[in-house]
Amino acid sequence: MAAWDAKAMAEPTSEAPYQGRAGATRVESVHLPLPGGALRTLTVHRAVNVATDPQLRERALAGALHRFDGVELAVPFVLHDPAARKLAIVVPEALRHEQLRERARFLAAVAEDASAAVPAYVADATVVVGIAALSEYLARPSAASQRAAEEEELVGKRKEIGAAQQDLIAREDALAERESTLLHREQRMRERAEDVTRREDELTMRGEEHARREAELARREAELARRAEELEGARRDLAMREQELDQRLESIVERERALIVQGPPPEPMPVTISAPTERPRTRSSHPPPPSLGLGLAASSMVPAMRAPVVEPIAEGDVSSVEDDVEELDELEPIRTHPGTEPSIGMVSTGEERISLSEVEELVDDDDVEEEVDDDDIQAAPQSDAPLADDTAELDAADEVTGVSTGVAAAPGLGDRSEMVALLADGLELHVALGDRSDALEGEADLLVQLVVVEGCPVVVLALVDPTGARPFVRRTAIDPRAAEGRRMLESLRRRFEARLVLFGEGNQFLRVGRVAGPRELNVARTLDRVSRLRADAALDAGTAIERALAAPPPIAGASPFAAEDEKGRLDTAAQTARALEELADWASPEKMDHALLVLSVPRDTIDATFVRVLERAVEHGLALPASLGDRALGAGLADDAGALVSKQIAAFRRTLALPDRGGLDDEAVAGNWERLLAAAADAEVALDPEAHDMAWRAIRDVRGEQTGSMPGGALDPARIAAMGTPELVMLLEHPRHRRVAAIALAERGDPELAEAICKAVRKMPRAEVVRVVPRMTKLGDEAGDALIDGLTSRKTFARQAFALALGHLKLRRAVVPLLHLLTSETTDVWREVARVYGSFGNASFRTLSQKLHDPKAPEERYVLTLAHLANHGCVKQVEALTKDADPRVAGIAVRSLQSRDRARWQEEAVGGKRPLEGDDGVLAFSRRFVEELEGTAPESDLATLPGEDI
Repeated sequence: MAAWDAKAMAEPTSEAPYQGRAGATRVESVHLPLPGGALRTLTVHRAVNVATDPQLRERALAGALHRFDGVELAVPFVLHDPAARKLAIVVPEALRHEQLRERARFLAAVAEDASAAVPAYVADATVVVGIAALSEYLARPSAASQRAAEEEELVGKRKEIGAAQQDLIAREDALAERESTLLHREQRMRERAEDVTRREDELTMRGEEHARREAELARREAELARRAEELEGARRDLAMREQELDQRLESIVERERALIVQGPPPEPMPVTISAPTERPRTRSSHPPPPSLGLGLAASSMVPAMRAPVVEPIAEGDVSSVEDDVEELDELEPIRTHPGTEPSIGMVSTGEERISLSEVEELVDDDDVEEEVDDDDIQAAPQSDAPLADDTAELDAADEVTGVSTGVAAAPGLGDRSEMVALLADGLELHVALGDRSDALEGEADLLVQLVVVEGCPVVVLALVDPTGARPFVRRTAIDPRAAEGRRMLESLRRRFEARLVLFGEGNQFLRVGRVAGPRELNVARTLDRVSRLRADAALDAGTAIERALAAPPPIAGASPFAAEDEKGRLDTAAQTARALEELADWASPEKMDHALLVLSVPRDTIDATFVRVLERAVEHGLALPASLGDRALGAGLADDAGALVSKQIAAFRRTLALPDRGGLDDEAVAGNWERLLAAAADAEVALDPEAHDMAWRAIRDVRGEQTGSMPGGALDPARIAAMGTPELVMLLEHPRHRRVAAIALAERGDPELAEAICKAVRKMPRAEVVRVVPRMTKLGDEAGDALIDGLTSRKTFARQAFALALGHLKLRRAVVPLLHLLTSETTDVWREVARVYGSFGNASFRTLSQKLHDPKAPEERYVLTLAHLANHGCVKQVEALTKDADPRVAGIAVRSLQSRDRARWQEEAVGGKRPLEGDDGVLAFSRRFVEELEGTAPESDLATLPGEDI
């Protein structure tokens, strides 16, 4: 192999090599464990400087730097080539996940060494994984050499430009002798105009950046407000949980006092499970597989765990009861909601409790594809005939009835556990009914509930019989990280169904059944969540399962989601408002996660509840919280936000016409009107005068006259112009008087009023917009920002009016926003935007010419725009485009020159020099706009065309 020459590999660069300790050759001692438990101390290279130790470079590239007895050690190291100005942090494949940590260690070492300057190639701290990546990195030219090459290329281009400039100067000198003084002056004026245009373009870009930053600031403020609301909700939830805990404590004290009176309790019922110690016995021809009820890897690895029991309490001795109650102060149940079901079965008083620090909060993640299949429980009839002793007779009975008459209970059932999960063709649950042999004969439900105890996930399977005064519940738990437990969950994810094998007292076989439900998505989300949890849990699986079963999650929480149709309880607006408020609280990601993963509510039930409540809310005209607005549109309750708020306002007026106003009091009516008015303003929806008066009348009745609205009663329009500015600003919200008020404010010429007027214009109908916006031009250039913002209005004629006003003012900073509107406008208004843009002449030609080479450019729109530009002094520039190297651009320019007559006709039609042809509402609006500017407009309002947005 040829020797490596550092000088030959050096690259031309002005950057000095790194001289710090982190780039020098460095060795460390490591301990290598050997078979048999012995340790071997080895010296390994943690940094290699190929300039001082060139022999190590080839060893590193050959992968032999850290090889011991034929085995390559997974030791990261730093390779530094000062001559090539390269430094790489080499991480073995086995330590790929340590890339960021190794880079951080290296940078920390560089930062601590203040004695040496840090060049750019060291500061980059390039990380490579494996020797192959190291070789590839060293083969690439360094950033310094690339910069040197680029600088050399740049110098060459500068020389070419200098030579070309000299040639141009010579040509200009020759032409200068033949040009007149007038041509010299025109040239200087043109250069000054281009400089002004360039500066205005820069100012426009700065203005856009400023607007973007303001929008970002507003978004951040809204995010902070949302987080504050979530924090307040969390505080309320904590207070409710504390109240629930107090109630549970009182219940426990009462029960234990009852135990004192009743004397020694009967034999306690076990509430935890352990791994089986033997195979289940069966006389069936197909015995079930060994049970792994805990979902652990092997039963031999888990010691048997007995459930804590209730010890007898001596008469009059309540000290132990008080101690147990004090211990419950540290108890934090699984994240739930107040109003859970009463406690089921015996109450455990063991020392192992689930505290708040032991339970991790579940956070929402992306939705998982759902596959739903609902099946009813199918329970085989119980036979009263005694079991036969003869094996042949039992097998024959099995074949006839389809029910195994010789099923043996799974190991541990009835002794240490109330239910054991097995995996055969699917999930099989062995259930100990005890003296409740009539349980699970009819309706039943199976819940899958995820609990995280000190980082260790546990899945509780709760089998519930909801019939009777109190639900009958049997639980078991599995480890979702164990192979057997994950296979059980995968079976439920594919089809949420389990076979039930029920046993009575003394583990006497009773019958078999089947339970199913639409919870495939719940299981899929559970598996996904478990995969995202850290693997280094503080507890082992057995202890976590014991704790989860000692304080299990509730089988029903106080959530607004119910499978049955509760439309009856949403008959009135008041009932729906309460349901809507509760639903909005549960719309947060944390609450949705709690409902799906802890309460095990099917996703279909959740979606149906949202749709049902939102439909009723819209039918009653109730304003929707911000968190539910998008859901309403997604459910198809309206086409857009404007249509939704219009539908709500009309429905609310119908609700208020009812004798009892839907059960709403004055405060609720006023609050709903305030929220509807705010939603209407955001959606640019104008209220009719009757709705406006009704809303403010209701608000004034509750809030008083200090509401920011005009007082009720008749108002003389002739006196509006003489009112003060604050009164006129308030009148901008009044449907009957807003036009007169807006015109009066515009006539005063105060640019500070432009934003308030533009906000009112967005909600005006077409006939009012064409009268008000022309007056806004009297506010001058300082109103330009408000007019530019109006180009984003929801209404087409409002966008057209603001574009016409900007064209009249010839506001240079409006060129870029107008070009954006030209390309994005979805209606025929683009034709007028093209005319307005072309009226700027040279000021707008340069910006458009830069967009012509875009392959996605709208050719038809650019053709008409260039035609207008040619008619406004840019004909030479357009003719130059016909010779462009891009044939597409040249074609656009040729077509634009052919369309100059069409553009001239459009200009004359808008200016009144040519009659309008047909029912062209766009050109009719622009002509009326010009008439309003010139003071020649008729007294009558502009006619509204059929189907036109008003």
